[in-house]
Amino acid sequence: MREAAAELGVSVSMLHKLLKQRRLSHLKVGARTLITAEHLDEFRQAAEVPAPQTPPAAIRAVASSARAS
Repeated sequence: MREAAAELGVSVSMLHKLLKQRRLSHLKVGARTLITAEHLDEFRQAAEVPAPQTPPAAIRAVASSARAS
């Protein structure tokens, strides 16, 4: 558990919350909970937020006024 938490950059208690909420896939073998590298990769891909294709209006306005100067 500690290794998986460190790999994701979260605390062990946060890892437990992710497992309980079923946001992170895992295997149960008896009382053991197994988290594979594939489970971690799937979680990272699902959690990734893509950058916007066009900048927000406020950034465009600042950029255009900087060019005008």
